[in-house]
Amino acid sequence: MAHWEHRDESTWKDFEFNQPYAKGLKRLKEEVLAKTDFDAAQDHAKRFGFEVRFDSTIPAGAETCHFTMWQASDEEREQWQLLTEKLERKALRVVQEP
Repeated sequence: MAHWEHRDESTWKDFEFNQPYAKGLKRLKEEVLAKTDFDAAQDHAKRFGFEVRFDSTIPAGAETCHFTMWQASDEEREQWQLLTEKLERKALRVVQEP
């Protein structure tokens, strides 16, 4: 028995741990990331020959989101595509872990 399971206070039996971090992560996953269309910025930029890189995001802990747009050379565009595919594969592995 853990030390907190045998407290004398009458209200202790009704105590529940407040887990705002877990609730925040759930909201982030189900509401923010699932419903935010980050691809729109990328699609718009690509029409004009630009690439988009997300330097910092609020979901990752930054105070603000910051992204960089630049006109990429063919070589940069190819390297960026390879990196994007690598990150997508990594994200899928993380999501599929039990």
